[in-house]
Amino acid sequence: MNTQAPGILLLGASGFLGKALLRHFQTQEQAQTPALTGEPNATWPVWYSQHHAPSLSHYFNLKNPDLTPFEPILSQLNYALICGARPGLRDCFEAPEDTWQINVEGPLALVQTLVERGIVPVLFSSDYVFAGNQAPYSEAEPTSPLNPYGQQKAALEAGLKQLLRESEYLLLRLTKLYDLRPESGTLLSEMALAWRAGKTIRAAEDQIFNPLLLEDCLQAISDLLRQKARGVYHLGGPQGLSRYELAQILAQNLGVDSGMIQSISLKDLDEPFLRPQDTRLEIGKVRQALPDWQPLGVRAACQRLAQ
Repeated sequence: MNTQAPGILLLGASGFLGKALLRHFQTQEQAQTPALTGEPNATWPVWYSQHHAPSLSHYFNLKNPDLTPFEPILSQLNYALICGARPGLRDCFEAPEDTWQINVEGPLALVQTLVERGIVPVLFSSDYVFAGNQAPYSEAEPTSPLNPYGQQKAALEAGLKQLLRESEYLLLRLTKLYDLRPESGTLLSEMALAWRAGKTIRAAEDQIFNPLLLEDCLQAISDLLRQKARGVYHLGGPQGLSRYELAQILAQNLGVDSGMIQSISLKDLDEPFLRPQDTRLEIGKVRQALPDWQPLGVRAACQRLAQ
């Protein structure tokens, strides 16, 4: 492994998390981002790819991963962050074979090659690997997914443990991430924009989670990389609440009438797959590893968005 500044290969830089990580390393870590080839001279050199469009540049096929295009820079890499995925619940339900190839088979085929080259794979899982009936969940809790997406993430985790020792990889289970930028279309901004358009939103009283601000997630990831963390870590927010409670808090901060929120149950979504009801993640392990990491609570985030 390269003992110089951490070199990072970011696979899947066109998705929500990958794009945010790329922006984070560009700005917060003051890194340059040559694509596929190039000679970086910054503190956190980053190379990147996208897996959505074969016709566009920097394409990396996650179904059949081949590191040949990265051969000139592999010796400079410490980490490969495998962010590429197809995370849609309905997508995984309707296209199980295609999504399995990208979410499970491709990453597992890749990780062993990375380790053989002295590169630590960093993979991302989800709170949806749990059934939602025994929250809050610790890192040691056995997985029990209810839907195809959760099953694929659980299979990724199981395959990883079979292929590698825990000291050889970093696996991050993520809760619901949100961004405060109005154009992000994430949890809070989506609600705020709907109200601005005069729409009533539906929010489930029986969907409980501990959402995490995107910038806090990015900071935790980079700090864990600096500390050479290995094994499984949960990244979640400090406060657990239902989606309905969250909508109420945001409405209060924005001065929106509570009548613009319709209380529903998850079963009212009438989906062909199940969603876990309570996926709160324990975050004591990451807080112990990163004592200075203080993720923003939902109430404070709502106040910030209102401002």
